[in-house]
Amino acid sequence: MFDSSAFDSWPTVLSGALVFGLLFGVVGLLSDFLFSGAWQVTRFAAGFAGSAFVGYIVVSLLIRRSGEDA
Repeated sequence: MFDSSAFDSWPTVLSGALVFGLLFGVVGLLSDFLFSGAWQVTRFAAGFAGSAFVGYIVVSLLIRRSGEDA
């Protein structure tokens, strides 16, 4: 279904992971603002962004590995 060519170069993978992490960080920041009413970066928002970043890297490695087997 997916082609591994989108994950061939590390700069592309890292930039995609950074954008993905930033998007999830903004979601975490907005949810904290919704519940607390203050704009502050909490451990939840930072953890949410970090988890998205690492998850993107792991999934890209899995896709790259499956592309090598084919």
